[in-house]
Amino acid sequence: MVITQDGEELASVTAPLDENGQIVVEYTPESTSDVEISVVFDQTPVYVNSTGEETVSPVESMNVIMDVTAEDTIIDGVSIVTVTVVDEDGNPIMGTVDLTFVNENGTEETVTVYTNEAGVAVHPYTNTSAGKNVTVTAELVEPTNGYDVEPVSDTFEVAKLDTTITIVPEANVTAHKPTNATITVSTEEGRIPAGEDVTVVVTQNGVELANITSTLDDAGQIVVNYTAENTDDIIISVVFNETPVFNSADADKTIGNIKSINTILNITSQDVPINGTSIITLNVTDELGNPATGTAILTVDGQLVEVPVENGIGELPYTNTRVGKNVTVTGYFADNVTNGYIRSPVNSTTFEVAKFGLDIAIDLADPLTAHETATATITVIIPPIGDEPVFVLVDNEEVNIIVT
Repeated sequence: MVITQDGEELASVTAPLDENGQIVVEYTPESTSDVEISVVFDQTPVYVNSTGEETVSPVESMNVIMDVTAEDTIIDGVSIVTVTVVDEDGNPIMGTVDLTFVNENGTEETVTVYTNEAGVAVHPYTNTSAGKNVTVTAELVEPTNGYDVEPVSDTFEVAKLDTTITIVPEANVTAHKPTNATITVSTEEGRIPAGEDVTVVVTQNGVELANITSTLDDAGQIVVNYTAENTDDIIISVVFNETPVFNSADADKTIGNIKSINTILNITSQDVPINGTSIITLNVTDELGNPATGTAILTVDGQLVEVPVENGIGELPYTNTRVGKNVTVTGYFADNVTNGYIRSPVNSTTFEVAKFGLDIAIDLADPLTAHETATATITVIIPPIGDEPVFVLVDNEEVNIIVT
């Protein structure tokens, strides 16, 4: 018996017939083409020779079970793609399989793999420089004749790297004194997001002290500069937006225990004449020379006087100048914990309320005779002082003076 398919011999057997006049021949079709079976019975002393032919048609395709699996991976990782091909009886199939990879933006690439004796092929997928979802489709290329198989697919993820934000402010933050905080963006895998942007907002009582978007350096860091306006808590908020490689992240840090800054008060004044006005000028700065705002407490003629100071300047007109005297004014800039100022050392100034200068003219009678009564006219002349009225006290009593 000879069995052929497409001219290829599938089986050729010469064997004795059993008691039923039969023999069984096993063969395996290699395609869906017709199978030809030819039988020759040679002549014997009892039987004449005989031949027979039979065509087997149709030959159905065998079902193939193909499976493809792909492992999830991360940026710069490797996804192991495994293809298994067996027939419906579980027998492995050696052959050629095309793997087509399509990511979510439509980019496509195809590689060819070959199943081994176990019907298995393995492909390492390394195009993982950016985060994405990838669908891999396996299609049996060879053999196909006699096999009925549909392409199969699997989807895997190239996961972006999770990021962590660390906020490190300078120690001992002081109101009105420039300071900074270092922002670091990192990943567990050690990949540094250098060149990516991060946004930092620094606020105090809802007021922005800083708002920047800056590029991370090679260490994954930026430095944000800010100056506290008072001793209230400061909040530093950082946002790192998602990129093709890194997942987004955000972080907040509250800075408390803001210290107050030292202040310096300088008091100056002007000498004035009687009835003049001396302008007492206050100049207040912090220890860095920046103008301060608050209240100065002055002692003037034994009385405490509060003088507002705005942007480092305060003024107090002194008008108690009806008598000549030297006046000393002392004072300090009051501490203000809320505004972040420490009380200044005491400062003072002294100025003069100058008394009037007098000219005396004596007019004697002429001629004078010995032993005779004579008269002399004495005139006190007070120089004019602008448009201001002039007062003279005699025995602490005010008297009218003719100003000439």
